[in-house]
Formats: sequence, structure tokens, C-alpha cells
Amino acid sequence: MPKLTQKDILNNILKRAFDQEVQQKAKYAFLAGTVKDKRLIKIFKVFEHTAQSHIAELQQEMYNLDIK
Repeated sequence: MPKLTQKDILNNILKRAFDQEVQQKAKYAFLAGTVKDKRLIKIFKVFEHTAQSHIAELQQEMYNLDIK
């Protein structure tokens, strides 16, 4: 059985992290649209924005490492 290289492991980790952040962003966008409490809406929008910044960071890192 072939062993995974460090690049393969990093590739898998970054792709999984990217997918998780996309799901988190979608979840918080959905929650912000379904709740009525303005404080909760604001919190969910902050969480959504944070997930978007994480997505941007991951995309930049993946681009730098030539991960598609």
C-alpha cells in the first residue's frame, strides 16, 4: 500500500477545511434568514462573514501551494 506524501496530506486537509467552511457559511446564512431575533441575526451574519474570510484564506493558501 503506497504511503501518502506530505503534499497529499496537506492537499486533503486544506480541501476538507475549505469544504467545512463553505458548509458553515451556508448554515449561518440560512440561520440568519430564519430567526426573528435581531441580535441573533447579527451574530449569525458575523459568523457568516468570519467563515467567508476563512474561505478566502484557504483559497489563497491553496493557490500558493498549487492545490486545485
